[in-house]
Amino acid sequence: MSARNILTVGLELASSATTFAPFRSKTSLLDWDIFLFRPQISEFLHNYYETYQGKPCFTDSASFEAKECCEHWRREIKQAVEAGKTIIVFLPPLYEAYVDTGTRSYSGTGRNQKTTRHVALLTNYDALPVSLQPVAATGSSMKLASKGAEILAPYWTQFGEKSSYSVVLSSADIQRAYRPGSETEQ
Repeated sequence: MSARNILTVGLELASSATTFAPFRSKTSLLDWDIFLFRPQISEFLHNYYETYQGKPCFTDSASFEAKECCEHWRREIKQAVEAGKTIIVFLPPLYEAYVDTGTRSYSGTGRNQKTTRHVALLTNYDALPVSLQPVAATGSSMKLASKGAEILAPYWTQFGEKSSYSVVLSSADIQRAYRPGSETEQ
């Protein structure tokens, strides 16, 4: 059996058999057999100049780049799944930031004119081709659900007591998640 081409984004493995690409990369997933992904927009954190409602608000250029990167990975993951590639997503803690929408509104005239910059919330989960409504919550008490238990049981037997979570997804979110051959995506 030939070696598999493995690409990682958002995490690095202690193996020379994998290739790492940054979140900002424009890499096509069709060149890879296996893709390990941890969606991170926090690398844009150094490009914010203020906060809005207690969250970072990226600069105009960082906003555009973060939105563009999320769209790139959303499109690439969807195409790779449709092409039968193996995609493994590690869901990190929810990270939220405000990004510039490009819309401006103006009030007043002359010297008193004020420009309002409109922003929208962007999360690291926006890089996924599914509509999830993650809620930031941490804990360690989890029970393996019967659906899908055969896949997780070996892991759960060995590491269940040492596992924790940092995001909660409702069962409705999981049921709406993209599945190959399904038209319920987004």
